Amino acid sequence: MNKVLAVLLILYSTLRISVSLTWVWLTINWRVRKARRAFESELIKAGVSEDYARRLSTNYIVLKGRLFSLKRGFFKLLRG
Repeated sequence: MNKVLAVLLILYSTLRISVSLTWVWLTINWRVRKARRAFESELIKAGVSEDYARRLSTNYIVLKGRLFSLKRGFFKLLRG
């Protein structure tokens, strides 16, 4: 009985962590998208051309990629 309970507790914890990590990933993607659009619109309002504003806002995507690669590196470090 204790082994079954331990396995169920492990499954529950794993599921909870997976849902939390998925939620964090979705939230970061959504906020980066919103920040990028807001940055582009502010640049366009300031008189910068639309094409140049898009090129400048791609830095948000680069930073998001670096953040996720940092996370991957951390998990590789944990695995040894």
